[in-house]
Parts: sequence; C-alpha cells; structure tokens
Amino acid sequence: LAGEDTPEGKTASSPTASAGPTKAGTGKRSTTIPALPKYPGKASPVTGRVEDAAAGVSLPRLGGSWQLDQRATVKSTFGYDTRQYTEVAPDKYAQVMSGPLPASMSSLYDKDDLEPVIRRMVLQARKDFYPDGNKVRKIAQQPIKVGASTGRLIAYAMTAGTEKATIVTMAVNTGGSVPAIVFVSIPDEGKQLLPDIRTVMNQLKLTAQS
Repeated sequence: LAGEDTPEGKTASSPTASAGPTKAGTGKRSTTIPALPKYPGKASPVTGRVEDAAAGVSLPRLGGSWQLDQRATVKSTFGYDTRQYTEVAPDKYAQVMSGPLPASMSSLYDKDDLEPVIRRMVLQARKDFYPDGNKVRKIAQQPIKVGASTGRLIAYAMTAGTEKATIVTMAVNTGGSVPAIVFVSIPDEGKQLLPDIRTVMNQLKLTAQS
C-alpha cells in the first residue's frame, strides 16, 4: 500500500453501493447521484466528543470497537489532526479523521462550491492510503448543515484489485480561511460500521478555532 503502515495501520477500505437507477429501456446509467443512504444495521454508540480546535469542529467520539488515536504522530502520519479507528480485519482499519484543509490547497476553496476541495482531499487519500491503480466512483452527495454553517458531503466507492472501501469526505464552512475536512473510510470487511457515517455527519458541531 502507498505509504508506510503504522502499528495501528494506515489503510482503510470498504463496501460499494449502487450509483443509482438506470434509465428504463435505454441501458444508460442515470447521472443523478443520490444522497447518502440510510445504511441498515445499528450504529456504534457515542461516548463523548472529539475536539478539533485547528479545524473549528468537534466530532462524536464513537464507542464500541472504535478507539481514539492519541499519538503525537497522528498529524505527521495521516495528515489530519484527529483520528478514530477500529480494526475490521487483520491490518485493515476503518477510520474517521478531521482537520483543516491544508494551506497548500487553500486556492481551491470556494465556500459556495466545496466539491473541488473534496475531490483534492480524496485524491490525496487515494495516494496515501490505498494501492496504486485504485479507482473511485461517486455514489452519494448532498449538502449538509452544521449549526448555521453550510457544508457538503461526497461518498465514493473505492476499488483496488480485490480491496473495496466506502470513503466519505465532508467539507464544512467554519468561517475560517479554509474549511474543516472530515474523512471517513470503512473497509468492505467492516460494512457493519456503515451506519456510523451518518452519526458523524449528523453530530458534527462548530467550535472556536485555535
């Protein structure tokens, strides 16, 4: 995999979802991308909050098998300020990470059009966390609200050989010079965790930025 794994692993992969209905009788796939589905199953409990002062948001702290990565090397290893993770198969990890958009990407930021920054963050994740030659397909997208602020969510199905993942990236306007980014990756082997994506989306909150 691209990048060097840490003891907790640097990778994360997961299940694909339908890209939507096809046009009756034409054989052509509809270009309409649906909103995030309500995945079946029970979501993990929420045990508290994870504060991301740099990004200006806080996230739900997921319980159950999820752990909070408290190492000082999270930022240098993963490129995000906070990380929650759980092992779903040997050396395969689901993860939820957050941080401000990197300054090097700030020129892409338009508070009224957040897709360019999401696409760039997904491209970076594909380079950092998945094997070379991986492919993604957009499977869901929707606007989101975090308090009085606006944001956007885009979900992709990632495939790399036999490896599959659902990856979701959210960008949130916080009033700062760059948006907050939340990245969620669920391996196919951990598809029972898919309901946790909606938990993260629904329980994001704005905080004061440091």
